[in-house]
Amino acid sequence: MQINPFRSIALCFLLIALILTLEVRGAEHNKLSTQLSQIADELFMPLVDDGPGFAIGVFHQGRILFKASYGYKNLEEQSEFKPDDLFYIASISKQFTAGIVFQLVNEGRVQLSDRITKYVPNLPQAYESITISQLLYHTSGVREYTSLMLFRGDDSRLQNRMSGQHALQLISQQNTLDFEPGSQFRYSSSGYVLLARMIETIENQSFRSVVEKRIFGPLRMEESHVDDDHGDVIENRVISYQPGGESSSSWRRWLKHFDVVGDGGVFTTISDMAKWDAELRDPQHFGEQWKNQMYQKGSLIDGTEVNYAGAIQYTTINKQLVQWHGGGMGGYVSDFFRVPDLDISVVVFANRNDDKAFQGWHFIRQVIPLFTQTTPVEVTEELPKDENELNFTYVQADDYPGIQGAYFLREKNNRQYLRKRENGQLALHDGSDQFMADLIKVNHHKWLASPGDQIITISKVNGRYEFNFKADNESYTAYQYDDSLPQSSEDLNHLIGRYCSKELESWIEISQQDGRIFYRHDKGLPTEIYPSPKDSRINWNSRSIVWVGYGMFEFDWSTDQPSEQLTVGDFRVSGVQFNRCEP
Repeated sequence: MQINPFRSIALCFLLIALILTLEVRGAEHNKLSTQLSQIADELFMPLVDDGPGFAIGVFHQGRILFKASYGYKNLEEQSEFKPDDLFYIASISKQFTAGIVFQLVNEGRVQLSDRITKYVPNLPQAYESITISQLLYHTSGVREYTSLMLFRGDDSRLQNRMSGQHALQLISQQNTLDFEPGSQFRYSSSGYVLLARMIETIENQSFRSVVEKRIFGPLRMEESHVDDDHGDVIENRVISYQPGGESSSSWRRWLKHFDVVGDGGVFTTISDMAKWDAELRDPQHFGEQWKNQMYQKGSLIDGTEVNYAGAIQYTTINKQLVQWHGGGMGGYVSDFFRVPDLDISVVVFANRNDDKAFQGWHFIRQVIPLFTQTTPVEVTEELPKDENELNFTYVQADDYPGIQGAYFLREKNNRQYLRKRENGQLALHDGSDQFMADLIKVNHHKWLASPGDQIITISKVNGRYEFNFKADNESYTAYQYDDSLPQSSEDLNHLIGRYCSKELESWIEISQQDGRIFYRHDKGLPTEIYPSPKDSRINWNSRSIVWVGYGMFEFDWSTDQPSEQLTVGDFRVSGVQFNRCEP
């Protein structure tokens, strides 16, 4: 056979070009990896201080570009956190539930317009009109079951034993919804508990088996595990911690007794998350239609779009469209970001729940510029122009005299705080007076909450500050108020008595002893709420509203009659009624 010399030369040139291309790409890969390592070391290493830590992963073009870990996964054993230790990702698990629902839709076995009562029997009449779609996109009005657990007196750290069946029973006891299905957005994990039960009914298998068959198996996520039995032995499990005691270096284990799945339940690794990310990027198993469904936002019954897709939310960071979801339970904190136009993804896990835990948003803001230096990207989400010019100047408390203190959120049954940190920065605290977000200065009157992308606009009315908090799916105004105690226990006599809730099968009792006022649940011990509460989260606003750490008590009271009703609410649930009853 005669060999064509010109063809051989051409093949040699092609081979050389391919080798040079691979070398260039390899050099770029190594450069990016080195830069990411430097960014990660500078951000995470100062935070661990021989305590719980972090695991991070950066994926590029469907492959792992960089992964690292810092701190300890187990303080008792002094064992170091490794990137591929098994981590509980909490609400990021909702993505797998949504993914299975869309698989069933594409197989013709369920429709998003179906009523949930078709698949889950014995639900209250209020649930009759709720659709699968409304559960997926958090527009159903179903009450958040973790809030209900606290309202009925369960352990405030959510360490009570809770199975999926127990959660379903609690959800099914609620004869009232937070709002008419489809009329508004309010995040509720209860919807995904119901979806998991629907999946079990359709597949006639446990949710754990379905996820292994439909997600983990095809994607070869061999380390991932659905934890529906907290007694299971899980090798390389990361232990989670919460701050404990007055010392900043003191920690308490958070013991996961939750066996509820669908809304959470998944333990996974950085490498397995890379496999899930690759399928969301370029589906090789579940199809392009499935991918489009995962990224399609839901809507209200009036057609208004909500910023929630298949357990995926949208925001803009450094002028880039970002798809993300977070998770948190006890001492576990997780974030998963995708930047589609740059073809990068970032995962950050933390096995601690303190003010240093929420570093995912800080990290992604530093990662994006590494890829935008050579990749021009058109802004695809609208944001106020000045937010895209942020230079990470944090709000300083001393620049706003009198701004620190308590703020009342009427429509959220809650309050928040603005607190000065040790470094002088102003921080946003939640209703339990725990760190919620740093505040980045956009201008003097507008701030960005981080972690997150919420906009806070401040103003001063009649000598008091107030702020408007705005995110894609919600907006509310918080008013500064005087949180000093009532003048005497006699001012609170109208509250004394027992209040019962049929929906929670529980009661709350307000009692008085030697001028001291206490509350207690039927499952708990008395807790002093006046005049010297030991819990710093207990906080008064007038003689009829008091916060008790997990939520707000509001008493229906007139000046000449005792209170007949106690309403309990928090950020996610409103209007749970306890009516005066006989002991």
